[in-house]
Amino acid sequence: MQNKKIATEKILEIVNESVIIPKTRYKTKPSKAKVQKRLDTKRNFQTKKKTDVLNIN
Repeated sequence: MQNKKIATEKILEIVNESVIIPKTRYKTKPSKAKVQKRLDTKRNFQTKKKTDVLNIN
């Protein structure tokens, strides 16, 4: 009798959890400042690599 009660409680918990609809996730864009900062760092790495290659030769 006790096992049946526990089993029905577990089933009810599972059903109640499945009824809840999760929130939809909205895509977000990075800010203009973040994009600019990323591009600046990429440019810095490019120039650093170019100068390193020139110094090796």
